[in-house]
Amino acid sequence: MALVEGTNCGFCLVAPTTDPGGGDFVQDTNSYAGKFVAPADAKIITEIGWYCDNATEAANYDLGLYEHDTVNNRPKARLQVSANNAKGITAGWKSVSNLVWEVTGGETYWLAVQLDDTLTATNGNSTDTVGQKIDSKNAQTALINPWGASDGTAASLVAIYVVYKASCFIKTRYLAGKRTTDYIQNRMKNNFPEVSIGDVYKMEKDFRVIQKEFA
Repeated sequence: MALVEGTNCGFCLVAPTTDPGGGDFVQDTNSYAGKFVAPADAKIITEIGWYCDNATEAANYDLGLYEHDTVNNRPKARLQVSANNAKGITAGWKSVSNLVWEVTGGETYWLAVQLDDTLTATNGNSTDTVGQKIDSKNAQTALINPWGASDGTAASLVAIYVVYKASCFIKTRYLAGKRTTDYIQNRMKNNFPEVSIGDVYKMEKDFRVIQKEFA
């Protein structure tokens, strides 16, 4: 099996679970970013992950989302990051979930991973693909902001994915003293202006059910 955008890399509706079967590159001490276009209906990223192709020593990794530099065709500002996640010592997919990263459908983004040093070289996974793009930075200890100049680039797909939601995201959340109802109301009005305040309050009694659906 090779890397297929929308299945085991890029924007996916479900998280991949099997070995993508691509070629190896050294991931530890380096940052790699893959260029992907968000589907037209994408609104929220709820999970991000990368494929570790071999079992090595424990180390921490960063996963992040970058905006696209249209002038230099590379990552630009870091929009989101999940830092210092434990890789463990096994091969396989490594991921972070329960995210609330907003995206705009049709926009170009870069999905990035950085891994700290391991005694044994830790491999990531990629597949040479015409029209696709990976950029890399060497000797990195974190996903920096902004990305800056890349040390390398290739026409490839990289085994980094996100799971996205194609609908209004509703989740229990209190922000800076806001009531949950106010939060739902604002989110619903932004996505569905025709929804009334009364409709929002009616939804509140079923809120826990809605929360589980979108968790």
